[in-house]
Amino acid sequence: MELISRMRNAVAGAVVALGVLAGTAAAQPYAYVLGQTDDPAPGNSGAQIVTVIDTATNTKVAAVTAGTGCQCVGPNAMALTPDGTTLYVINEIGNTVTVIATASNQVVDTLSSSLTGTGPIAVRVSPDNVRLYVLGGNGILSVIDRASRTKTGTVNLSAPQTRGLAVTPDGSRLYVSTYGTHAVKVIDTASMAVVTTVPMAAGSLPLGVDATPDGQYVFVAGLLGNTVTVIRTATNTVAATIPVGTRPHSVGVLPDGTRAYAPNANSGTVSRIDTATLTGTGTISNVSGYAIAFTTDSAKAYVAGNGGVRPVTIVTSTAGTLIPIATATEGLPAAIAITPGAFNPPVDPAPAGLAATITGNRVSLTWRAPTGGTPSGYVLEGGANPGEVLASVPTGSATPGYAFDAPTGVFYLRVHATSAAGRSAASNEIRIAVNVPQAPSAPTNLLGLAAGDTLALTWKNTFTGGTPTGLVLDVSGALSGSAPIGLGESFSFAGVPPGTYTFTVRAVNASGASTAATPVTLTFPASCSGVPQTPATSVLTRAGSVLTFAWDPPAAGAAPTSYLVRASGSIAGTAPTTARSLSGAVPPGSYALTVRAVNACGQSAETAPQTVTVP
Repeated sequence: MELISRMRNAVAGAVVALGVLAGTAAAQPYAYVLGQTDDPAPGNSGAQIVTVIDTATNTKVAAVTAGTGCQCVGPNAMALTPDGTTLYVINEIGNTVTVIATASNQVVDTLSSSLTGTGPIAVRVSPDNVRLYVLGGNGILSVIDRASRTKTGTVNLSAPQTRGLAVTPDGSRLYVSTYGTHAVKVIDTASMAVVTTVPMAAGSLPLGVDATPDGQYVFVAGLLGNTVTVIRTATNTVAATIPVGTRPHSVGVLPDGTRAYAPNANSGTVSRIDTATLTGTGTISNVSGYAIAFTTDSAKAYVAGNGGVRPVTIVTSTAGTLIPIATATEGLPAAIAITPGAFNPPVDPAPAGLAATITGNRVSLTWRAPTGGTPSGYVLEGGANPGEVLASVPTGSATPGYAFDAPTGVFYLRVHATSAAGRSAASNEIRIAVNVPQAPSAPTNLLGLAAGDTLALTWKNTFTGGTPTGLVLDVSGALSGSAPIGLGESFSFAGVPPGTYTFTVRAVNASGASTAATPVTLTFPASCSGVPQTPATSVLTRAGSVLTFAWDPPAAGAAPTSYLVRASGSIAGTAPTTARSLSGAVPPGSYALTVRAVNACGQSAETAPQTVTVP
């Protein structure tokens, strides 16, 4: 099996290239590089050429002439629509914006009259694809309606030498770097008014700006400060100032949000920044430039400047062969943007609740399908380190779940949903330890029930340590002791002697025992220690005519001993089960399913209905 061979190679230390998702790629992403041609008269304008690069082959496939620029480095000088179909290029000297259709690589329009005298320096498209924001170097921000291509408003920033522009993912804020006043202006897009100014370090000369995908931070490149400043958007205060290399013109955040990268134009490096810790994590050598862009899967970066465009493999932090850009005919590379690619626009939301069960070398994975989606399949990816992609393999099924034989070792896994729209973002990442000589990780979510003299316990096993081979029940209180209880996720016992007891469970294997699960204390006999709470989550998915309904146990409260699933719609009825999922083929129709937890004390409330239609 491909996955197994690749993971064995990873254990041996080989670096395996990311596999392209088979059967879904209609076209690879394209990189659009804005070049400003060399002009013999300093300060005069030159032609702006957009060079198109096929990222599958890293070859140039087209060139499009835009307007006129001033040979100024503007890392935010181009913007793609969210679907990648339209590219906007600002022309500072011409006071226009060139509109390029990416399907044909042809100029289809020029926005001009509304921008006269502004000297456009940066452009962004609103996340809802409705507005175009054009930042003028004179401190005037123009708002253009994309449908009518007319200006609907302006904002006077009252700041000289505005340079960079970013929009938060929810579209609620704009962040504008002001090169002359060493600050960042924050604009509320509902009122189109400046709400605050965030000062940067004196002399930093802020330039390129980018926001994290979750909207928590905005990163600002300080050209002469040789720093990247991080703004916390909740408070619009500086969260960190991170030293980087010499003369960073721009900064870009990976689409997966894990890292930011700042090309250092005069250092021959790109600085890496961890977005969780807001600290620098080293540099990538043999690459420098003015602007950076990423493929949507966060697998590759492309850095524009200093003679061409250089691809970078994110996992290994290695620079590839330079794609030369001839300055005289194609221009000095100043900005870059990458289309999503037909196989890779993210599907929102991603799968969730990825969990593993491991027996020997057999790994069984389960997860919840994206809410509201109907995936056609899933792709499992993993590596030997967090976030690493050393293997990427389709599971071959639209049902959430996958089992495979893994080599001995520790691995980090994620899963993506796939559909006609492309591949989703990654699920939660889990760490699995397969046959490694270490103690297992502790069970979680231990719940207990006392009903008369009968004890019931439930919990969830985990697999972030060594593979468990059994469980031990520990009891303290009126009587104390420990006993093996197999390898399940529930336990019951009738005839508990009167008294108060504290119960917990530990996972064990040949290397030792885990720490104990959070204990529960119960007193016996008891008429009933509590009705169970509602199951924590429930998800209904469809693969053809087969429905799979799965849920998690309650997050707290008394332990359930069974569950009651209720169906309504084309088929109505109820079904009791002690499992945490049900699956079966159904005839065409619409269905709604709920589940409630049950024990001797009563029943919980139902989960919210999950609905699906079978054609």
